[in-house]
Amino acid sequence: MNGEAACGQSSTIGLTNVGLTTVGLTNVSLTNISTGWNLAGSPARYQNVLGGFMRRKLITLVGTLFAALTVIAVGASPALADSPHYVKGPTATVQGNSLVVEWKAAGLGNTVTSVDFNLTGTVTTTSQCFTKSGNPVNGVPKTETINVNATGTFPVRNGQTTGSLTIAPISTLTCTGNQQVRILSAAFDLTLTGDDLPPVHLTS
Repeated sequence: MNGEAACGQSSTIGLTNVGLTTVGLTNVSLTNISTGWNLAGSPARYQNVLGGFMRRKLITLVGTLFAALTVIAVGASPALADSPHYVKGPTATVQGNSLVVEWKAAGLGNTVTSVDFNLTGTVTTTSQCFTKSGNPVNGVPKTETINVNATGTFPVRNGQTTGSLTIAPISTLTCTGNQQVRILSAAFDLTLTGDDLPPVHLTS
């Protein structure tokens, strides 16, 4: 009898040591409810049963976390894709008697097929007539300011678009014969806007 009591006491201590209270099995019968297994036995058997239980709980938890992270990633993808921004430019350069503004934009989204752009502001130039051989014609150079209001629609492919707007002429000076208008200096104050893109201020 004393020996049996000692064994029973040893079994009770073994259950406590493997953390029945920790996994929420307090006041649960020593017989496993789901399988009908008798938990009475060596502490090693208790550890095997509890170990399997905890492994199943861990696998379930990991699966739940993975599913939640997948949903978050999928939900965030469109937001990250639709973030319009310029990847090149805009830049403004004087080419002959013209002013050309160029750019490349991305992050426009896969559902957008075209984007409208608008360029507004002023351009101030000083120009003079030159002969074909490159000599300036006698006379006072002409200084003037023109207003700019140019628009354009550009196609979008894979969320990107490349475009340019040309302002011409930027000098209204007229020359005779084979003489050519040459821009001596140019200053501009322009703003470029595009659908959902941040406005860009261009100055020189």
